[in-house]
Amino acid sequence: MEQEESFTIIYTVNMDVTLFHILGAGAISAAAGGLLGSFALLRRMALVGDALSHVALPGIALGLLFHFNPFEPAG
Repeated sequence: MEQEESFTIIYTVNMDVTLFHILGAGAISAAAGGLLGSFALLRRMALVGDALSHVALPGIALGLLFHFNPFEPAG
């Protein structure tokens, strides 16, 4: 089995446009997170991310509690 033929079989069976979008978004967010994390570590601000995550958690909980729709425009 040639390499092109095996790639075509894998592509037609497992790959789909949505999967490419998911993989692309994951790769971009991983690269951005790695760059920002390295920058924060070099600036000795590593605990800022921890503090932000602890501040965001109650906000997410309140949004779920009050059935807030994040896709509705603020008005």
